[in-house]
Amino acid sequence: MKVSMAAVIVRTSMVKILSFIAMTMVIMYSSPIYGIKNDLDFHTINMRNGLSHNMVKALLKDSKGFVWIGTHNGLDRFDGTDIVTYSQLVNRSIFTLCEIDSIYLWIGTDKGLMRLNRKMETCEEIVLENKSLAVKSLCPLGKSGMLVATVQGLFIIQGEKIEKVYFNSNVLSQTNSLSEIIKGSSPDIYWIASNYGLVKFNIRTRDFRTYVYPSTEQDMNSFICMTLLDDNIYIGTKSRGMVVFNSLRNEFSLFPDIGNAYITTLSPAGEQMLYVGTDGGGVKVVSTSTGKVVSTISHSSAKGDISSNAIYSFLYDGKVYWIGTFLGGLNYTPARGDLFSIYNSPSLFNSKDYNIRSFHLRESGDKVIGTRDGLFYISEQKKEVKHFSSASSILRSDIILAIYPSGDDYLIGTLEGLYRLNVSSLTLSYFDNKECFKKNIFSTIVGDGNGTIWLGSSSGLFVYDLPTGDYKFYDHMNSVISNPSIHTIMLDSKNRAWISNVNSVYIYDISTQRFIPESFPSDVQVDLKDVRFIYEDRYHSIWLCTDKEGVIRINEHFTKFEKMHIGDFFEDNLVVGMVEDQNGLWISSQRGLICYNIETGDYKLFSLYDGIPGYIFNYSVQKMNDGSLWWGNESGLVSYNSNEHINKSTADILAPVITSISVSGRVLRAGDPLMESASDFVEQIQLPSFKNNIGFSFSSMNYSLENTDIYEYSLEGNDDGWNKLTHGNSVFYENLPIGNYTFKVRSSFNPEKETRVKVCVVRSVSYWVYICLVSLLLCSVLLFFYSRLLAKYRSVKDVKQENNISKEKYISSKMEDEKVEYIKKHLLEYMNEKKPYLNSELKRQDVALGVNCAPDELSQVLNLYLNTNFTDFINQYRVEEFIIRVKDSSSSKYTLVSLAEQCGFNSRSSFFRSFKKIKEKTPLEYMKEHNIDLK
Repeated sequence: MKVSMAAVIVRTSMVKILSFIAMTMVIMYSSPIYGIKNDLDFHTINMRNGLSHNMVKALLKDSKGFVWIGTHNGLDRFDGTDIVTYSQLVNRSIFTLCEIDSIYLWIGTDKGLMRLNRKMETCEEIVLENKSLAVKSLCPLGKSGMLVATVQGLFIIQGEKIEKVYFNSNVLSQTNSLSEIIKGSSPDIYWIASNYGLVKFNIRTRDFRTYVYPSTEQDMNSFICMTLLDDNIYIGTKSRGMVVFNSLRNEFSLFPDIGNAYITTLSPAGEQMLYVGTDGGGVKVVSTSTGKVVSTISHSSAKGDISSNAIYSFLYDGKVYWIGTFLGGLNYTPARGDLFSIYNSPSLFNSKDYNIRSFHLRESGDKVIGTRDGLFYISEQKKEVKHFSSASSILRSDIILAIYPSGDDYLIGTLEGLYRLNVSSLTLSYFDNKECFKKNIFSTIVGDGNGTIWLGSSSGLFVYDLPTGDYKFYDHMNSVISNPSIHTIMLDSKNRAWISNVNSVYIYDISTQRFIPESFPSDVQVDLKDVRFIYEDRYHSIWLCTDKEGVIRINEHFTKFEKMHIGDFFEDNLVVGMVEDQNGLWISSQRGLICYNIETGDYKLFSLYDGIPGYIFNYSVQKMNDGSLWWGNESGLVSYNSNEHINKSTADILAPVITSISVSGRVLRAGDPLMESASDFVEQIQLPSFKNNIGFSFSSMNYSLENTDIYEYSLEGNDDGWNKLTHGNSVFYENLPIGNYTFKVRSSFNPEKETRVKVCVVRSVSYWVYICLVSLLLCSVLLFFYSRLLAKYRSVKDVKQENNISKEKYISSKMEDEKVEYIKKHLLEYMNEKKPYLNSELKRQDVALGVNCAPDELSQVLNLYLNTNFTDFINQYRVEEFIIRVKDSSSSKYTLVSLAEQCGFNSRSSFFRSFKKIKEKTPLEYMKEHNIDLK
């Protein structure tokens, strides 16, 4: 059969094209799954943060979630917030770490094998032979055994028995200098990398065989790291890149050059992918099928990059990248949940960092978004976006308060006037040419679906008929509305309009077009003033949300008025939105977001870790047909789709871990009379009645950014329910009465799992015995010295006694002054460096713990030596922080209250009161004097 040359060329070309397509698809489909994201944001831990050394050689994440860090100078433990250094291992260089049970941590060092008892916080050396050998790698043999790779042979530990194996009769042979051990795919087989070759070792028979790469160059067989992927062992060398050993054919091959010849770490990255750490080239993700580098983590001057390209250790735990470097410390990517997302349409509009005051979404995908910086129209279908501002349109104000769909167009309520957005022409016009529609504040627009809209303005209530243009106007002159400025309007299922202002709530009967007189029973004992948001749930109950004074729920028949309590969520808070789905009632506020089950009373609190960009939400929420929920937030347009997360399991999420326990201002360690084991193992602690102050620190172990977690805690027997902790990870209890308590803590993102510690405060007889013994001893000593002095200096008794008394007072005074100066110095350093005052829930015990003194000592220094009290002292710093922030040009996007809350104030009233007391003028007077303007 003859084949033309053209056909051959075509066939050859097709093969090349198909090969190229296949290769491209491999890379395309591999990269997103196993490649490294381009937007990784690394944070660095180094000696400034408490690390024992900046050279990080070993990493391990244990079964409790702690990350253990082996450095050139010791062992550290990181829980996401705090670093603990183990003094028993200082001045040891850590090469490898291994966990085989919940108690012991095995540690390979330059001076031998160590074993840390994490429960008792004790460390012992496992003597391998009569001299210390550097231990480079550890590999577990079940729950009681260990393979130990040293610079002079392999040690097998099984129970109390230690056996040594040489792979060359010459003890000093490079084949006996081992660097890494991995478990093979076949039973009983282990692979061991050495300075000269690869060893296959059978643990059952003790048989071994050494494989050497066929090369005359010595360094080709100097293997320092390896990993197993399918049937291939990928091996890193110091100067020759990577080699591959096929365990079925027992053959070596050279891996393609990846741009760096010094390979320091190797880890699987999924199917046919590797994480390759290099000395000088960062971390590379390499495709084993193509030999190509898919992506790279490297150092640059950009913020969020790793601190060094010299990689000495690597760990990816499925969520967080951990990268140890040479003298650059430890880099990691803080975890963040994906329950919520911030709207971003690439190349069109990214809502991140916009203060979203209002919005409306069409099912088609078109969006109209109101911000403090104007109005945005986005059409993803048409790939177009239009921005309207006071500088580029007829808008008189850039603050968009309300958006309402009217046919294909939109009505836009602003801080100065009501407008109509024509979608077809993308132009703005005045809603009505009458002056009342051009100048008033329009904060609320609702419609009845029949062409009538209800407009809440700063001058009163408009009921406007869109088809005819006729309208009715209500204010304090012609209706029961006592204040013309309308906060909110809600049309309920019974054809009534609920209207609120600063004074009260009014009900309007739409069918009769009259306000209902005496809408609420006279015996109602709830405050209906300053209601800012009204909602009707599926049971036809009405929720009235006041400004900082709580939430009132009224049942359908007006027979039950109750002030709602969901933990402490409603305390000193402003609810700005409610919406229901199959999960429950979603309640957004200016202090966060929760989902509340009306039937059971259960709720879930969401934190920054879950993906919300900030805790301050605005008066805008919308539910779409696909089940997704959308909120306006001070930092973007936020969405959540329950269909995407409804089956997401939390089984692998750990309960919070107690990381430290302090009593009377002193952190306890294992072996203390009050605490036998380490804090993360403690189930019960007993306190004498004279030491009845206790503090707990804890971690969710999710390694998120600092202060993005929300904790809930309670001390049963002392607290009425759960308390919320939005900043920090420590709580304290003072002066606990004698009794039994249970401390509980849970993370908001996983409320099903909680950690408990029993606390028993008991009457202490031993204390009084101790006092009596000490007093008796002291009296005996004083009597002894007194008698000696009396006999020796009888002639000058009075003079000497007076001198002794003066001396005792001097010594006492001197010691007290030193203590005062110590506390004053460390207090000021702590306030300036750590800025604890930004925590709105800061307590005296928190500061005392940070300064390392007792709370009473702190109070004495503040009251007697600094002439102030704790509250005024903290608020002084908060006020100064507010002044610094309000002078920043970026502050214009925040409200006054928002800035104050960022500085640590938990309410508007406390902020104004403290500012006035400290500066002798109000914040507004101060800002006016300094020409500072907040919108």
